[in-house]
Amino acid sequence: MGRFLFLLLGLAALLFPPAARGAAPDASVPRPVEVHFISGEGCPHCAKARPFLADLAARHPGVTVHEIEIWKHRDNRPHARALAQRWGIELESVPVILVGARWWVGFAEEPIGREIAQAVSDCLAQGCPEPVAAAPAAAAAGGSTAIAIPLLGTIDLGARSLLASTVLIAFVDGFNACSLWVLTLLLAVTLHTGSRGKVVVIGLTFLTVTSGVYALFIAGLFGVMSVLSFADGLRVLMALIALLFAVVNVKDYFFYGRGLSFSIPDASKPGLYRRMRAVTAAGRSFPALVGATIVLSASASLVEFACTAGFPVLWTQLLAQHQATGWQFAGLLLVYMLIYQADELMIFGVAVWTLRAMRVEEQHGRVLKLASGMLMLALGLVMLFAPDAMDHLAGALAVFGAAAVATVVVLGVQRLLGGRWTPASR
Repeated sequence: MGRFLFLLLGLAALLFPPAARGAAPDASVPRPVEVHFISGEGCPHCAKARPFLADLAARHPGVTVHEIEIWKHRDNRPHARALAQRWGIELESVPVILVGARWWVGFAEEPIGREIAQAVSDCLAQGCPEPVAAAPAAAAAGGSTAIAIPLLGTIDLGARSLLASTVLIAFVDGFNACSLWVLTLLLAVTLHTGSRGKVVVIGLTFLTVTSGVYALFIAGLFGVMSVLSFADGLRVLMALIALLFAVVNVKDYFFYGRGLSFSIPDASKPGLYRRMRAVTAAGRSFPALVGATIVLSASASLVEFACTAGFPVLWTQLLAQHQATGWQFAGLLLVYMLIYQADELMIFGVAVWTLRAMRVEEQHGRVLKLASGMLMLALGLVMLFAPDAMDHLAGALAVFGAAAVATVVVLGVQRLLGGRWTPASR
């Protein structure tokens, strides 16, 4: 009996060796991989990510893509937020793609698409690690370009160039021929009083009121863009508006003030002159001086809107496209206004220090119109044909660089032609 038992045990050992009974699963067998894709209907980056993920699932049978649309189907938002919290991130924009312990906000073939494909391959071969909730700044699995900025939150300069775009657009917007003309003319009128104190009061009041009105105007635009959300129809409309501003501004370089022009109309200038004289006449009373300057600043801001509306429209549309939160918008608006006012603050500082005013002549206005027109042209074309180009720092810099090169080329051609061709005055 004992021999028979040993014989059975020997046969069992041959038929079922220990390695076979206790071995890990065959590494050649792919593990199931779940990809969570949080999207919004009308989001252009979601539209590009969707076929990419579908192709990834088709090529790897073990991959399942779960799409959660949250713009049209608001009842999906609690589930999407719960998923985001599981990965330790705030759900502030779409698309969000979750694989294993990694996550990405936004989408582009390079580098995000390549990184997602690699993460899926690793999961298929080795299994997916469980996500570990962490602070958003520490869990930035989508790349190493994420930075945490007070008020702005975490911004990935590689995939979300909102900060870089804000700085560049505000810088060009600040060199606005209309606002610079009003400020320098006001300072010139005020300096005739010979009082540095009056120059300080009038200048600071003027800059504060005009920047406040401009900030309110931009905030209203952002509210409208956020309510409408970002869709292809709105994107095309904003691109066409940008191209209109571009064509008119470039036209003003060659034919200044002729036909349609986004400049202060001649009919409005006498009223501005009267208000400037009223400011200097009210100099004996401090409250009257401040009050007259506020009235002048508010009326000048309303007159200047035709000159300044182009860049705020483009910028707020860009923020709405990226689903910027209220706090992000507030912080970026602060950055925008500081950079926008930098040139005027410099002119004001020089006037206070030297008691001499700089003047913006017609030729200066032409060059500013040309530069802003070229940038609007570049932004409008990119928005129309390559809306994701501004999502990366390199793309944003390339757009602004192309506009700068085009401006320099036009100015260079004019200089080479010399007296044979000059832009026409009205």
